[in-house]
Amino acid sequence: MTEVAHYYGVRMTGGSFANCLWHEDRTPSMKIYEDHFYCYGCGEHGDMIDLVGRLFSVSPFQAAQRLARDFGYAVLYKK
Repeated sequence: MTEVAHYYGVRMTGGSFANCLWHEDRTPSMKIYEDHFYCYGCGEHGDMIDLVGRLFSVSPFQAAQRLARDFGYAVLYKK
């Protein structure tokens, strides 16, 4: 999760905190955990698909596709 956040330009402090991307934030209140993010200021939270989807205003499926493309994974489609 921290690698994904860093790749897409989220600046983090040494403690994996960042200024929240969804509200005015003078001091870092969004914590990037290993498998999710959580903002202690506004309550926004989610996993890496949620983060990428919100950053780029795309659907969860499009976010997964972008992650797969940017990090070299294949997306398998179920019919």
